[in-house]
Amino acid sequence: MEWLGPYLPALLFASLAILLFSGYPVAFVLGGLGLIFGFIAYFVDPWLFDIAQFGTLPGRIFGGIAENLILTAIPMFIFMGTMLEKSGVARDLLNCLQVLLRRVPGGLALAVTLMGTILAATTGIIGASVVMMSLLALPVMMQRGYAPTLSTGTIAASGTLGILIPPSIMLVIMADLLSRSVGNLFVAAIIPGFMLSGMYVIYIIIASIMKPEIAPKLPAELGPQSTSQYFLMLARSFVPPVFLITCVLGSILGGFATPTEAAGVGAAGAVILAFINLVLLPSLGVPEFHFDGEAKAEFDDHPTGNGFIADTRHFWGVLNDVIMRTALTNGMLFGIFVGATLFSYMFRALGGEAQVDAFIEHLGLGPWGL
Repeated sequence: MEWLGPYLPALLFASLAILLFSGYPVAFVLGGLGLIFGFIAYFVDPWLFDIAQFGTLPGRIFGGIAENLILTAIPMFIFMGTMLEKSGVARDLLNCLQVLLRRVPGGLALAVTLMGTILAATTGIIGASVVMMSLLALPVMMQRGYAPTLSTGTIAASGTLGILIPPSIMLVIMADLLSRSVGNLFVAAIIPGFMLSGMYVIYIIIASIMKPEIAPKLPAELGPQSTSQYFLMLARSFVPPVFLITCVLGSILGGFATPTEAAGVGAAGAVILAFINLVLLPSLGVPEFHFDGEAKAEFDDHPTGNGFIADTRHFWGVLNDVIMRTALTNGMLFGIFVGATLFSYMFRALGGEAQVDAFIEHLGLGPWGL
């Protein structure tokens, strides 16, 4: 069976590609494959892999994950994005963007794209952005008569911007794996991320002009009926989240704070925005901008309207829900980290890394090709 040894890395990778489509949890797929192939390698050739090497994994996991200060930014960025979603800030932002872009061809699709760009700078996670925009934007786009292909494509495309636009969780992980500065990776990803978002915008405008039936124009009367209401809408729905994102990214890019420190500021800022949106503004009687289910929009009182104490209880309920969701998401992510540590260790131990290096060198691509 020793002849099987050189093929184990390829079999390991092929098994991963197959099982990822099975719907089984990724963390268990990664960790389970690493463990199974470790035993297979031992029985194929004890000199290829010694089971006793599994004893070094707890130290690798604890030292590489549990004691890694860079990764502490991940739960705080997740908390910030989840809080902005659950507090209604994201919903208000979408309504505001609809009004601002109502005269532009494909205005609603553009609003969803810009919302995806802004949410990418808050959540940093693809799944969170796609699910959030599917719940908020897809029913509205269908109601406005947008083509299903354009609606779903816009949401799927703009939702994936979270993997590239800072503070992307993936960039934090890559910075740790490559031993590079998180801030430098954030700076490097800004231009490509916004270029991709800009290309989406250009495509939507061109498609809406060439095929007006797939993106009907929003009603001209949509939005506030006076200048004071217009500025009130901007002050309540648009300025706060954009200001928070600017402070978080600006502190990182300007060198005023590390990504971990900026994540803490963002999480605290999201709590403050949620308190203002759910408790303070309703208690002060500040009207809320909303759509009535048709083509109209109006200002009205906060839907709860139960007073300061009731709104405060509602805020604490939202905060508790956000903490639970953050813990669940964080647990899934770090479970994947643990499984990936076992998988990559086994792939390297079986000689997979050396085989990949030899294959790339054999291609002779040169520096630019690499």
